[in-house]
Amino acid sequence: MATPSQWQAQLVPQSKLQDANSSSARVRHWGRLVQGPPRRSSESQAPDSYGTEREVGLAIQQSSIPREKLFITTKVEDGWEDVPAAPDASLEKLQLEYVDFYLLHNPYVIGSNEGIQAAWKGLETVKAQGKAKSIGISNFQRHHTEALLEICAIKPVINQLEFHPYLQRANDFVPWMREQGIEVSSFKTLAPITLA
Repeated sequence: MATPSQWQAQLVPQSKLQDANSSSARVRHWGRLVQGPPRRSSESQAPDSYGTEREVGLAIQQSSIPREKLFITTKVEDGWEDVPAAPDASLEKLQLEYVDFYLLHNPYVIGSNEGIQAAWKGLETVKAQGKAKSIGISNFQRHHTEALLEICAIKPVINQLEFHPYLQRANDFVPWMREQGIEVSSFKTLAPITLA
């Protein structure tokens, strides 16, 4: 599976963050994840649907790592109706001028092919405005991806999917995406181990 960096900061479940009981504890936690182990770059995912963008932004500002050494991903969860405006709130919370990856998250939110296509056109605008270096999708199945490919001027760089030994999707979907020039990034890769 392709990964955008050598090391990826994994999100801590919301329940564990709530145990910390304070925003400053969450900032310290994200600061440790942003600093991470020795590496050339560090990735942090901060979709606001996870409630982490503000804390990640503060941790980035408090770290000594130059922006060009960080790889920041966030997602459009809500706000599909006005995708070009959606990253503004995220960028403000993250205290950044751009993110490295901006993903359309969960096509089931919008439901229709037309809605997916309109949202993707909006994401292409976000990239053209320089608010995202790369754009992609998350949790898109083949029929969602096909609808998007019918109209896109810029193909998604990546499709972030749940992918592990119990959910491989390798029969035809992953090879098909690669034929389209779309890489796969996985989440819950260790789920079978951690949930066993």
